[in-house]
Amino acid sequence: MSRINFSATVAGKVFPIVVGWDRRLGQCFVSISDVNLDEEDYDDDKFDAILSASCQGMGRNLGPDDCKAILENAGVVAPQGVYELLQTHISINAGNVIVEFDADGKQTVLLDQDAKASEPVA
Repeated sequence: MSRINFSATVAGKVFPIVVGWDRRLGQCFVSISDVNLDEEDYDDDKFDAILSASCQGMGRNLGPDDCKAILENAGVVAPQGVYELLQTHISINAGNVIVEFDADGKQTVLLDQDAKASEPVA
């Protein structure tokens, strides 16, 4: 499975986010971690959108547009290039790739066992 990692800040809290392609299932996925929330944050309305977004993709056959919509509905703006790279992973059916984006859109390839999976298709 491919993994594209980045973080988003919502109401002062950082949420690690992963989008990717699961070639065995033939679908995309979205994962939003609530690891940085305190117990009282779960009762705070300002986190409702991102917490509900973290459950929206479960058990669904997602495409790249679904991933983008889920994140945008939660107020998450992905770094430039994330969705293009996801489309590349789908196009080449990438399976063993981990790429991390920083806030400026800089990519760091952590693992790429599929040749050229970290490069967007022109």
